[in-house]
Amino acid sequence: METGESYQLELELIRPNGDTRIVNAFGGAKYDSKGQINGLFGTVQDITERKQEEEELALLAHTIRSISESVSVTDQENKILFVNDAFLKTYGYTLEELIGKSISIVRSTTTEPSIDDILHITFQGGWHGELLNQKKDGTEFPIALSTSIVCNEKGQTIALVGIAIDITERKLAEEMMKTSEEKYRMIFNEVPIGIAISTIEGKIIDVNKAQADMIGCTVEELKGRSVNEYYVYSDKRMEMIELFEKTGKVRDFEMELEKKDGSIVVEMMNIDQIKIESKDYLFATGRDITERKKAKEALRLEKENFRHSLDDSPLGVRIATLEGNTIYANKTLLDLYGYDSLEELQKTPLKNRYSPESYIQAQKRKRQRKRGDLSTTDYEISIIRKNGEIRYLQVFRKEILWDGARQFQVIYEDITRRKLAEAALKESETIFRSLFENSQIGISTATSDGRLLRANPAYARMYGYESPEKMLAEVNNVGKLYANLADRQEVLRILTRDGFIEAKEVEVIRRDGSRFFVLVSAREIRDTEGKLLYNQATHIDLTERRTLEKELRSSKELLEKLNQHLYEIRENERAVISREIHDELGQSMTAIKLDLNHLYKYVNTNPEAIRQLGSMIELVSNTIKDVQRISSDLRPGILDDLGLAAAIEWYSEEFEKRTGIRCSLSLDDSILGDSQKDLIFFRVLQEALTNVIRHANASSVGIKLYQSKAGTAMTIQDNGIGMLPEKAESTKSLGLIGMRERVRQFGGKIDISSKKGEGTKLTIIIPEKKINLE
Repeated sequence: METGESYQLELELIRPNGDTRIVNAFGGAKYDSKGQINGLFGTVQDITERKQEEEELALLAHTIRSISESVSVTDQENKILFVNDAFLKTYGYTLEELIGKSISIVRSTTTEPSIDDILHITFQGGWHGELLNQKKDGTEFPIALSTSIVCNEKGQTIALVGIAIDITERKLAEEMMKTSEEKYRMIFNEVPIGIAISTIEGKIIDVNKAQADMIGCTVEELKGRSVNEYYVYSDKRMEMIELFEKTGKVRDFEMELEKKDGSIVVEMMNIDQIKIESKDYLFATGRDITERKKAKEALRLEKENFRHSLDDSPLGVRIATLEGNTIYANKTLLDLYGYDSLEELQKTPLKNRYSPESYIQAQKRKRQRKRGDLSTTDYEISIIRKNGEIRYLQVFRKEILWDGARQFQVIYEDITRRKLAEAALKESETIFRSLFENSQIGISTATSDGRLLRANPAYARMYGYESPEKMLAEVNNVGKLYANLADRQEVLRILTRDGFIEAKEVEVIRRDGSRFFVLVSAREIRDTEGKLLYNQATHIDLTERRTLEKELRSSKELLEKLNQHLYEIRENERAVISREIHDELGQSMTAIKLDLNHLYKYVNTNPEAIRQLGSMIELVSNTIKDVQRISSDLRPGILDDLGLAAAIEWYSEEFEKRTGIRCSLSLDDSILGDSQKDLIFFRVLQEALTNVIRHANASSVGIKLYQSKAGTAMTIQDNGIGMLPEKAESTKSLGLIGMRERVRQFGGKIDISSKKGEGTKLTIIIPEKKINLE
């Protein structure tokens, strides 16, 4: 009234019932006919609902800024009006660099369709598809883009909204699936994108875990079932099939699916036709876009749908006061803790919910916030679930408006699997490092052109270097470690051809110039695209082994000589004993027989004496025969006097008389003449025929002595029951071992062939000159 100026005020009024209303007051001075102020006039407008809407819109703006998808709002000329934080983070721009610019600033110049085409389709009801975008630094990457229009209350278009998802991972997964079945299976099981293979009629052949989780089932529960069981609207399945039959593929087709628990999940599907074993199948990839749909719905339904999206978020969400008290928690967060209700979470002290380390960090962040310091908004914590299990979470904290008040929205992502995988990888690297450093086998890695990349201590010591570092500094090409260039070229040739080489002996050179032999094994190491990274090799020093082998060969030669010497001594002793028995005992027995015969002529008076004397003469005659047989078995004189063929013929006749087993002979009596070799053949024949008596159950034996290209040979074949091959090689068959050792002394060999029920054939070959069969 004093100034006469008009006024406009925003006032808060209290009704009689206690309700608070917010009004806009407009007015000014009232004048009389003389121009003097005589009062005031004014109007009051209730703006309570508008103020609430402004607060809700502010909340909505904060919500859009906090979601993970990139959101942009443009005018009808495609100039940027608004982008959220995820958009700025993804493309690397600041808000000031984008506002007012054309959305084409983030479009790749090589992608289709054009911005004008997308704009045209958006005005017709929205555009969905994939295209390439470009970050500020020029990096191109694929996105899945959905656009729609925003209208005012009169139905007029006021803006365009675009929601983009970085699909780089999905594209890489699809590309990797084509490389090999092994990689396909790994990706199939681990990729976060849902994958399903079904018949044209809808029978599920296979799904991956991501798809099964999307439906809330296990992979086994889904296999063999019909996809129609999970579609909320069966007519959409028909629509999708019709589209597939027309175009041969389906892209970005949204389908509502019913989960096992009855809830609905929205999946964006891409479908192609594949052949498996010459049969056609549908190959579907899908991404759960439920949350994205909810976010888009939040733009339309404002606060109600925003709250609903938080409740169904796959991430844990908590709204906390500035003091840290929880006023809201979604089910995912409660499940992370294992709590049944918000009240249980609120009653549990933070100290009991956090691990000791995370609790200390939480108190530190709280003190920073109280001091007004900028506290980190992205950090990791470890929590203790109700059952005592430790879980690791990634936390994103942001200040928002909640019910008109400043609060903190805290989002939790469970990264336990990733943390455990990182720990396992670190442990594996530690174990590998320990094995690499402590291995007694030399290990190295080198490029294909020979540049040494790594060497463990054993490898460096093997080549005479004090340390791997010293060796890496001095050796610029591992090819120079080879004593023979041809060995190095052969190793590289096999590596190039096969990708690996196993246990090849090569001669190499130490740092001091001395040479030694190593056993080399190597393998090519390639990346996931098949590009050669390096060759990894192991080297085993053969110096000690070669020394031991030399000593072993020397010992073996000495043992063979000793065995041959003992055999000669034994045969000489047998010859001496045979002669002594034949000459001394045989002559004595013959003399006794002559005396008894002479006495028999004169004893004719006593019949009993005559009978007893006749028995004595017969006993002496039999004893003489036994003496002759024993003497012949020890060393048949016929072998030395008439040769091997006559000795075989004589022994076969004796064998046939004793056993009744018929012997057929084919003997070349013009060969040999070496008494030692003759004796070897004869002893083998004795042992073989003894085995026929003991084991063969045969009725006939064929013996053949002949000359072959390999030397003098003898075969002994029976028609008995035969023997198993493993018995011929058994260390328990001492007779066979003895035969082999006798023949081996003269460089010969024995071959035994037998089939059960078809007899056994033994072949002995001794060369004219002794050879080394090793």
